[in-house]
Amino acid sequence: MVRDGLWMVEGVNDYGGGQVFHVVAVFELKDGKIWRDTRYYAEPFEAPGWRARWVERMETPHSEGSAAST
Repeated sequence: MVRDGLWMVEGVNDYGGGQVFHVVAVFELKDGKIWRDTRYYAEPFEAPGWRARWVERMETPHSEGSAAST
C-alpha cells in the first residue's frame, strides 16, 4: 500500500528449517527518503477457539504447511 509519505509492505520471511514469520513493514517518508521504518514480525499461530470458525486456512507453495491466515 502506498500513500503520500507512507509505504506499507506485508510479506513472509522463511528462514528455512521451519522458521517462518509474517512481517509488516511501515516506511514513513520525508523529502522522498525513508525517515523512519517500523517492522512487526509474528510467527504463525492457530486461531483461538472463539475465533476458529472465521479462519480460512491458506497454504502457499513456500509455506510448507505454516499456520492459518485470517
